[in-house]
Parts: sequence; structure tokens; C-alpha cells
Amino acid sequence: MTLHEYLEKEKRLPELDSVEINGVPIWRIVRSRFRWTILDNYPFSVSPNKNIKEQLYNNHRSFCGLLRLLLTPKKIDTVFFPHPRLFEVNGKYMERLSDPLIDNSSIGDNYLIFERHQNGIHREPRIHAENVVYLDFIDNFTRLLGPIMVLINRFRYRKQVNKIIATLDKEFIFDKKKVKTAFVNLISASFLRKILISPILNQISPKCVFIAPRLAYYYVLSYCKQHDIKVIELQHGVTVGETELYSGCYNERIDPDYFFVFGKANIGPQFGMPVDKVINIGFPYKNYVKSLGLKKYGSQVILVISEPEISAKVVELLTSFVNYYPGFIFHIRCHPQEKFSDELLERLNDYKQIMIVDNKIESFCALSQYECVIGENSTVMYEAMSMCKKVGRLNYGGFCVKETDLIHGGTKINSHDELIKFVNSPYSNEYDSKDVYSDFDINALNCIINSK
Repeated sequence: MTLHEYLEKEKRLPELDSVEINGVPIWRIVRSRFRWTILDNYPFSVSPNKNIKEQLYNNHRSFCGLLRLLLTPKKIDTVFFPHPRLFEVNGKYMERLSDPLIDNSSIGDNYLIFERHQNGIHREPRIHAENVVYLDFIDNFTRLLGPIMVLINRFRYRKQVNKIIATLDKEFIFDKKKVKTAFVNLISASFLRKILISPILNQISPKCVFIAPRLAYYYVLSYCKQHDIKVIELQHGVTVGETELYSGCYNERIDPDYFFVFGKANIGPQFGMPVDKVINIGFPYKNYVKSLGLKKYGSQVILVISEPEISAKVVELLTSFVNYYPGFIFHIRCHPQEKFSDELLERLNDYKQIMIVDNKIESFCALSQYECVIGENSTVMYEAMSMCKKVGRLNYGGFCVKETDLIHGGTKINSHDELIKFVNSPYSNEYDSKDVYSDFDINALNCIINSK
């Protein structure tokens, strides 16, 4: 079943959004998990950090930071729950949208950043570190107490969960026992996180909360909706069509009030939001990177953008290509959640012209070093277009370019011969979507932040 076919079936079940527990529409909490189950497309994840000493230290820092907020009667106007992926830029780690947004807005100094760990790790030194509070204690306490809550909630919420299962059964075939267990686990974890974060948010009384992505923060969303706090979601990747994360009808009782995109080409219904609530604020980080003046590689060094789903195809294409055209050097940049298998790494050992480069370097910084970039549909391809790079889109050997009327660009490459022609020919970026990452619009940002 394709995602589109799945979504058409789901549209015939509008009653899913009417099932609530304590005023929270619980379908949103479990929706992505069910979609992954039906489509057999679970997100790829890397192994967590197993350094127990480091995790205990971070848990202690998190507990102390959260306790300090409870004991200090200070009101905070703006709160961020940003994406956990940080990149090193100019000697400090930063999150690409929220951190530059803080420095280029009317937010001022009265803000807090609640930071999730990424696979058990917090990157340091971090920009705005003095305003960062870790969420490790809440996440770890939820894992410890979770099994007990599941035992209680399996009985307490059985009517609501059974109602959702019965509704889904009208259109889908699935293992009901397995799915029911997954639903109870997710609902229990979300509600427990909400119980733990509520006294913190009660104490600081924010007027505006930023999140990214909503799937990770439905417990924050449900609290804010019940306390009339404005919630803005920050775009964290280029989305050109239907997705398991965003697609579906808008539910004002649990979805964000606004969705900030970083380019006018991103404005559309693909984020599951009314279009008038999707606001382009631009991308202040783009201009910052241009000012750094990073070193450049020559024209024969090509950056290849990989992703977890296409790793094997990337290796197959490049090893085949360099056997016939040895004059090029290819640098493969992996997705942050991508890990090449030992078999693929062994295969690359025989090719000096192909190497894997450090993907911990922030993508805009990495792109600034190359003239030519090739890939398939990665967000990084559109970042390259916004920087006026020479962009090739692989459309053969198992690759298939996807784009829309608003989000498109690059040269489609349909064979080895076309790849050679692309690299050796002048490039026109006339067709490229340069407004996937627009210039920063501080007025658009401040208008929403300061509205009531």
C-alpha cells in the first residue's frame, strides 16, 4: 500500500479525531505509529549513547535545571522546544532555525530553550547555553515509570483505545493486539510527560511556545491548548507532498496555531495546517554561513548527498561510474541518521576517488565548500539551490526525482553520460527553487510573536 492509498482510507474515518482523553484528541498521539505499522516504514534511528556516566550526569543537570525553575518565581515570555539536532558552526553548536531566530527578533533575553538529547548526547559548547534546560530527567523518568503507567492505563483508557481500534478496523488489516499495546504505551508516555512538564510551564507562564516537530511534543501542545498559550511549529525539513508526519486534517485542539516556514516556496497545505496559518519568515542562518568565508574544493570534487533509504544505490552508482570515468572525486555526505553497513564500507575501500565526509559539519557550511552537488530528493539539495550551487538530481539506477510546481530544481540526470555532461557543462539555475530558503523577514516573525 502506498502512502497516498493509505491516506485516502484514513480520510474515510473522520471520527478518529473525536476520541479524547481528558480533552486531548489521542489519535494525534498514535497516528504516525499506526501509519508506520501499516506502511511497514519505521523511521531509521542510530544507536543511542551507552555511556552510563554521561547519561547520569546529563540527568542530574536536567533535574537541577528543572528544579531551579520550579523554585524561582520568574515568568518567561518565550519558550523553545526545538529539534534536537545541533551542528557545530564557528566553534559552537547551534540549532539552525531557532537559535538565529532568537538573535534576529524582538524576543530579547526573556526566553528558555528546553533541549532534548540526541541519542543520549548534548553537544557543547552551545550557543545560548545560559538559557538552556535539559529534558533528560523527564524523558528518563517517563521510561522508568512507563511500565507501571501502562498497566494502569490499559484498563483506565480501554474504552477510548478500543474505539480507535474498532474504527481503524473498518478500513485496515492489522494485528489488533500489537497495535493496542503500542497505542497504550504512547498515550501513557505522552500523558506522563505532560504531568511532569505542567508544573514547570505553570510556574514560568509563557506567552508563546515554539516546537519542532509536533510529533515529539504533543504533550506540550495539549498543555498549551488547554491554557490558551500560542504554539508555533518551526519547519525542520523540506516537504514537497504527502508525508506520514504531517498529512491529515487540521485539529485546532491539538495542532499548532502557526507553522513557520523558511521560504515562500514552502507555503502550502502539505504540513497539515490551514494555508493562512503557514507563515514564511525566511532563513536568517543562510546569510550567516555566507559570511564565514569557508575554504573551497575544486570543480572536480563533487559532493554526493545520501540518505538512509538510498545508501546502497549511492554506492552502486558511484562505484560503477568511477570504473569508467576515473577523473572525478566524490565526497559522500550521509544523513545524520544514516550509517553505512560494513559491507558497503568494505566495497568503498577499493575506490580512492570515493570517500565519506564528516556529516557532523552543518550542511550549509559543507555546501559552501563545493561547486557541484548531486543527490536525489534530500532537503540538502534545496539548500544547495538556495546557495546557487550546481545541482544534479539523480533519476536513474533506482533513483527517482520528486518535486512540485513550487519546490523543484536542479538538472535531472538519467544516465552516466548525462552525469558527465552535467559536470562538464555550464549551469543555469533559472529553474531552481531559490525561495525554499528565503531571506529573513523580521517583520513577519515579530508580527506573529507579538499578536494576541
